Amino acid sequence: MVCKGAAIPEESRAQIFDPFFTLTGDEGLGLHPCRLIVERYGGTIECMDLPERGSCFRVRLPAG
Repeated sequence: MVCKGAAIPEESRAQIFDPFFTLTGDEGLGLHPCRLIVERYGGTIECMDLPERGSCFRVRLPAG
């Protein structure tokens, strides 16, 4: 598992997949299309924060 960057604040986690939501001042589109693509293929994507490792995203896709 690759973790990168700072942890996402707990109060922001419910919004991170919303279009145009950003914590960094960029356009805020990165996670919204990711979720749409993963869900289109029947999968899930979730965010976890690991102490001293940063934010991690787990993508699960069905087999086959």
